[in-house]
Amino acid sequence: MRTLSRKDGAEFDITFELSAPDLLYGGLGIFQAGNYSTHDWVMPAGRTNGWISLSRFNLTIGSEKSLTWYDRQWGQVPQSWTWFRLHVPNEESGCPDNLYSILVWDDTPDGTGAFATVKLGASTQTIPVQTMVPGHRNWTSPYTGYTYSMDWYVKLADGKDLDISTIIRDDQELHSDGGGAFATY
Repeated sequence: MRTLSRKDGAEFDITFELSAPDLLYGGLGIFQAGNYSTHDWVMPAGRTNGWISLSRFNLTIGSEKSLTWYDRQWGQVPQSWTWFRLHVPNEESGCPDNLYSILVWDDTPDGTGAFATVKLGASTQTIPVQTMVPGHRNWTSPYTGYTYSMDWYVKLADGKDLDISTIIRDDQELHSDGGGAFATY
C-alpha cells in the first residue's frame, strides 16, 4: 500500500508492506459495540519505508527499524472508547510477536463493553476483558482540556495480566480544530 502528498510544507511518499497476517477484530472483522455494529480489520505489522518532509525538515523511513499498524474501521462506533494496540514478544525465540488489540467502550446498555482480539502465531482469539483499571499518571490536553490516563492494568478472561504504560510521549491525542478528539496508545 502506498500513500503520498505533494502539498507544499507537508510532502511524503510512504509504502507499507504486509509482514504479518491481517487481524480481524472480534475474529470476523465485524463486532457489536454497544448498540452499534462496526467493522474493523488491521495490517498489524507493516514494514514501512519512504520519506516525509515537513516545512523543510526531512526524514527517511527505513523498513529495518519501522513497524506500522494500519487500521481500517467503518460503521457506527460509540462516542467514548479506549483502544490499545500491543506487540507482546513471543516467549519462543525466533517467533513473531503476539498481537493484541484491546477495545473498551462506555456506550452499552449495561455500561461498559470490552474485548481483546489476539493474534497468537497462526491463530486468532477473541477474549473478554475482565478488568481495566487506570493508573495514577495522567496527561491533560492543552487543546481540548481532556485528561487521559497514561497507565492501565488490564486482566483478560484467559488469565493474562497486562500492565500498559505510555513511555514514548504523553501527548497521543488526535484532535481537530472543529472539535472531537481521541487518544491513541
